[in-house]
Amino acid sequence: MYSSPLLLASLGVCLTLSSRSAAHNRGLMIPSGVHYEQDIVYSSPAGGKTLLLDVARPAVGKGPHPTVVLIPGGGWLSRGRKFKVPFQLELASHGYVAVSIDYRWNPESPFPSQIHDAKKALRWLKENAAHFGIDPSRLAAVGYSAGGNVASLLGLTRPDDGLEPDRNDPSGSPGLSLVVSCHGISDFATLYDKHCLAEPSTLARRYVRLVLDTFLGGPPERCAEMYRRASAISYVHKGAPPTLLIHGTDDPVIPPSQSRLLRDRLQKEGVKVQLEEVKGGGHEFIGPQEKAANKMILQFLDQHLKPRR
Repeated sequence: MYSSPLLLASLGVCLTLSSRSAAHNRGLMIPSGVHYEQDIVYSSPAGGKTLLLDVARPAVGKGPHPTVVLIPGGGWLSRGRKFKVPFQLELASHGYVAVSIDYRWNPESPFPSQIHDAKKALRWLKENAAHFGIDPSRLAAVGYSAGGNVASLLGLTRPDDGLEPDRNDPSGSPGLSLVVSCHGISDFATLYDKHCLAEPSTLARRYVRLVLDTFLGGPPERCAEMYRRASAISYVHKGAPPTLLIHGTDDPVIPPSQSRLLRDRLQKEGVKVQLEEVKGGGHEFIGPQEKAANKMILQFLDQHLKPRR
């Protein structure tokens, strides 16, 4: 296992964030009209940990319902699916099946383990759609930071792109109706060269560089193909799902230029895309910024997943 002091310290920060999320969620009241089911196994990769998901869904109302998959960040190190429980319950209160998933972590499971796991989660949801009241034709992914990259790859990659978890299954994973990426990564080589190596060197830039070195096997000059495969911009195509990008203008970890790059590429292909830059926002929204971001996401979901009356 990679045991750099900086990586271990970064893992400690991620675990601290996970602990804060858990503490914030303790004693959380489940809204009336919402079913909340936790710790459901969706995959058991060979040699890996058992992967779990949590489902919050409307207890009333005629289904099937549009479904939102929430994908955590944390530098592919550790964050856990409990990171957005209040928002997950809010989504269920608004008529969505909201599913928060785990995936395998770096450095034990580098790329493409995470996108494989997320695609397996989509397949599991399709197979269990009737039980949970899921409409497989109205699926969305909402990802944060590293999870934003995973969400974008879910929306943009197709079976012949070589990122399906089971190459013997020609059907591929269920397609998405829309994607939301909050402070996500779209071009790893550009991130490495223009952010990680930029001066002045900062702890955030050194942290991202180290994570990319372990996640993708080294720097881009040595691992160019891996950087290409992991980058969402490599898969942009006409007909891709509508995309909402949210990014803080003062993000020291993943610069907003990453979202601008993806917006520009999507626009060039005629894909519906909306970029919202949160003035003064860092890498994690809290308080009013978080509420504003949640409102943007809900409005985007309603616009594209709920029929107009």
